[in-house]
Amino acid sequence: MKNFGVIGVLLLVLGLLAFVVPVPHSENHSVKFGDNKIGV
Repeated sequence: MKNFGVIGVLLLVLGLLAFVVPVPHSENHSVKFGDNKIGV
C-alpha cells in the first residue's frame, strides 16, 4: 500500500512539472499547393 503513495506523489510532481517546463513545438500557418507554399 505504501507503493501507491509513492507512485501518487511522483505522478503529482511530474504533473506539476508539465505545467512549468515549456515543451518545444512548431506551428505552421501555411497552405501548400503542389510545390507552392503560401504562409501567413
